[in-house]
Amino acid sequence: FFVSGKVILQTVFWFCLIYLLICLKAVLTIQVSDPIKLLQGSSVGEKEPRAKWLLALLGAVSLGTGYGLAITIRNPLASIETFFAAVILVVIGTYLLFTAGSIAVLKILRRNQKFYYQPEHFISVSGMMYRMKRNAVGLANICILSTMVLVMLSTTTSLVLGIEDIIRSRVPNDLGIYCQETDDAKREALFRSADALCREHGISVKDRMEYRYVAFSACQRGNEFETDESKMDIVKEYNMLRTMVFIPLSDYQTLSDENQELTGNEVLFYSDQIAYEEETLKLLGQEYLIEEHAEAFAMPGISSSVTSYYLVVTDEVFERLMRDGREQLGEFCRIDAYYGMDLEAEKEEQQALAENISETISREGYQGYLETRIDRRQSFLSLYGGLLFLGLFLGLLFTMAAVLIIYYKQISEGYEDRERFVIMQKVGMTQAEVRKTVRSQVLTVFFLPLIAAGIHVAAAFPLIRLLLALLAMTNVKLYLLCTAAAFLAFAALYVMIYRLTARTYYKIVRWN
Repeated sequence: FFVSGKVILQTVFWFCLIYLLICLKAVLTIQVSDPIKLLQGSSVGEKEPRAKWLLALLGAVSLGTGYGLAITIRNPLASIETFFAAVILVVIGTYLLFTAGSIAVLKILRRNQKFYYQPEHFISVSGMMYRMKRNAVGLANICILSTMVLVMLSTTTSLVLGIEDIIRSRVPNDLGIYCQETDDAKREALFRSADALCREHGISVKDRMEYRYVAFSACQRGNEFETDESKMDIVKEYNMLRTMVFIPLSDYQTLSDENQELTGNEVLFYSDQIAYEEETLKLLGQEYLIEEHAEAFAMPGISSSVTSYYLVVTDEVFERLMRDGREQLGEFCRIDAYYGMDLEAEKEEQQALAENISETISREGYQGYLETRIDRRQSFLSLYGGLLFLGLFLGLLFTMAAVLIIYYKQISEGYEDRERFVIMQKVGMTQAEVRKTVRSQVLTVFFLPLIAAGIHVAAAFPLIRLLLALLAMTNVKLYLLCTAAAFLAFAALYVMIYRLTARTYYKIVRWN
């Protein structure tokens, strides 16, 4: 960690520039205004605002386009750019709808005689119509701030709470060795060395898992799979990108205890996300026949951010794939043997064993590396814990800003409304009617931004789900629960501020 003087100077510069522009705007406003009119401004009646239907329509189109981008996007790589485009469109749409659309809605409510000609609705609707021209921007600010709070809290908490699921999917065993040795003897020597080190440390092994696999990326076009990167557009065709994982039948039978039989180019097929409807597939100049679709798969630890197709093939076909993969794809073809162990040992003992195995791999010159669940958990906690801190800190900051904006806005309006309410109470308006009117007005102003923020978060769900998938978070149910919990907690805080604001507003406008 270090403090960047350059960044501090840049921050000071931009804040000074912003305040200078605000000051210039205020000076210009005073310069071109009549001082007498400014002093008498509070006693001059306001003109009824006009409904700007064109701006309201533009706001609806902008908001709908932003929602459409968030809902229809299917490409995780494009989702990052699309996210910012959707955010900008939603922000523009929110401001336009609150400024122009809100006045249009209030005018529609005024035309509804059954609704409008009730004391509490008559006063609140007519009062808000004149104020909305000034207050719409504040309500839009509250809506945007509330949306940011909900998105940050739901995403960061789901990442931290779902960390065990992420670790289990990415790291299947307490300790796993990935070996790229093409010589079977050297590969077996490495795995047996790991067993010997376990015995030296006095550590018992609960479970062992050993299998080989060949993995590479391919672009699916029907039942044909393109592996030549020069003929693929990774960004545009990302939705069709697949991770092809081939496993020899002998290893699959050992792990699954199944007596699956295959001949020739027959394969046992499994997809972890998108179903494959074809009966055959063409890859690396060969055509493969799908003998059976597996409902579950016994090969954990092979994960990818894109859809993965797992294919169990005969040992002869597996050897051919290793040869063809090296010749045609080079370094883009991953040929690995995995050896995993679950250990009956404490954290310190596992770390000591892992260090010795890593030293052995380095000293003996083996092609491979070691991965442990302890190290991956620590790396995930460091990353997601930092994100959670930022989410909580910024969420608290934005919540404070939203609460202060809406509270002091309502209080200032209370002082503006006091004279009107006093007059109405003098001519016969009861305290009960005052309370109902205050409740109706404050409820509308308070909960309109919260409802709009909830709609924004719901529309952004498909897009945020893709962004979380890039961070290895695929537990959609957990994210939904975190989003619902964040919304309920934020709404509860909203209700508390509403009760405080309504009580204070009523005290200001009440006539004793």
